[in-house]
This record gives sequence, C-alpha cells and structure tokens, in this order.
Amino acid sequence: MEQRVGRVARMGSHHTRVHVHVLRPPPSAAAALGNELIVQRKWAIAKTSVGTSAPNPMQGLVGNETASSPADAPPESAPAKSERLRSLLQSWDVVGEANTDHCIVSTIHAPYSGFVAAITLIDSGGESLLLSGRPQLLVGIANRVSTDIEPQIEACANASGAEISTDSAECERAVRAIESWCTLERASAAAGVGASSSVRRAQITRRIDSAIQAAPPHLRSARSTIALRARRVATTQQCEAVERELDALLDSELPADEWLRAIAALDLPSGTSRKPNSSAGAVTIHALLLVRGQ
Repeated sequence: MEQRVGRVARMGSHHTRVHVHVLRPPPSAAAALGNELIVQRKWAIAKTSVGTSAPNPMQGLVGNETASSPADAPPESAPAKSERLRSLLQSWDVVGEANTDHCIVSTIHAPYSGFVAAITLIDSGGESLLLSGRPQLLVGIANRVSTDIEPQIEACANASGAEISTDSAECERAVRAIESWCTLERASAAAGVGASSSVRRAQITRRIDSAIQAAPPHLRSARSTIALRARRVATTQQCEAVERELDALLDSELPADEWLRAIAALDLPSGTSRKPNSSAGAVTIHALLLVRGQ
C-alpha cells in the first residue's frame, strides 16, 4: 500500500496534497479470513509432520488461492503412506481369531496375482530381525517380495475381490517365496548388509579424528597409526558380530588410546574371514492372503 501511495505522492508531482482512503473489512470478515489461514497452516503442519488422511480443507473453495491441482501437490509423506495402509487394512472384514499355532490362509480374486502375509522372522540367537518380534507385513507382487510401504499399499489395494477356494499348490508357492525371502534376509543380517548405519559410522570416524587432534604432539604419530586401522574398520562393511561391537564402542567412555585400540582390534588380517552364524533361524507365518488374478 505504501508503494502504491508513493507512486502518486512522488517528488515533482503537480499535486500538492494526496488523499488516501482505506476500506477495512468488517470484523466478522477479518475473523473468518484469519480462521481460514489458521486451518490451512495447521493442516499443512499435520500433513508434513505426522501425516493425515483428511483432504486439504481449503481445497476447491471458490476464490481460494491456496487450492492446488493434483499435479502441483507435494509428494506424499511416509507417515501419510502409513496412514493410508492402515486405513486399507482396517477396511478389511476379518473373520476368526489369531492363533499362534496355526496359520490363517484365505484366497480372493483380484486384478493380478500375489499374496499378503503377516510374518515374524527370528534369527539364530532368538532375536527378531523385523520390528523387535512384532509381525511384519510381507507382500508379493509380480514375483517380487518386499516389505516396503509402497508395494504394501499396492498389494493391499489390489486385494479387494471376493473370497474363493484355496489351492494347495498356490499356497505352497507363496510359502516357498516367503521362505526364500527370509533366507536372503537372514544372510544379509549375518553378513552385516544393511545393518550398519551411515550416521553411526560417521560418528565413529568423527571420534577417531577428534582423538588424533587431541593427542599431544609427541604421541600424535603413534596414535595416528592405530587410528588408521580403526578408520579402516569404521569405513568398511563388517559382519553382524563386528557391527554389535562397534555399537557398544560408540558410546564407550574409554580413554582415547584404549578406545582406538579396541576399534583397531576388530580389523582382521588380510585373507582372514569371520565365519557367519550358520543357524537357520525360523519364520512364523501368522496369516496368508493369496490373491489370484482374474
């Protein structure tokens, strides 16, 4: 407003006086506009932080400049995807009660074949590899087995047909696919693949660098030699046992020299390998929904 007035009452103007009239909206209109902004802001915060399945309350309102087309909509957040999956699962009509000793199996018609399973994968030490012992949703679509959220949503959205009779051969194929996926998951855990965290490794390397910088000048050379081996451990893929040792040492309060020696001791000589735990572990299939393509 000041800029517009300034264009009229500018220096060198022939008008010696300029009158400015401002039309204020009534208090009721101002309150309504303020409430609209508050609702829009709260909805945006909820969508980006915890997710929401509710549509934009301002979407489609006449004269609303914040309404956007689907093409301009931001990508769906991870909490929103989880909420959408939860809504799909809650919409299912489940008959019967869960039994820890038996697997519930059912088959339905759908546009394309696959399966949805609730499983718990236990490693050889009795610890769950998935979500601390809680059942995990495992889906199979087009010969691809996954626990990712997007395939889960796709598979559950596909499972909307009528119930039909279950074929034992089809059930066995799904169980073999689940067992094959579990074998790969256990192998990855035993080899340490996916178990290491880039954030955790970065914290270890930062602590190694700090130990070198904090060393007195006469000890810096000797400490750097040990730190070189420690850095090699922290920056290469390790087996599950070494990963657990690194986790414990990350929060250790050992003095710098002892801490570096403990990390460096995990570095095996060239050509030596750690034998992974060969115990097969177990998988429990709590429920299996077979989806038969029409």
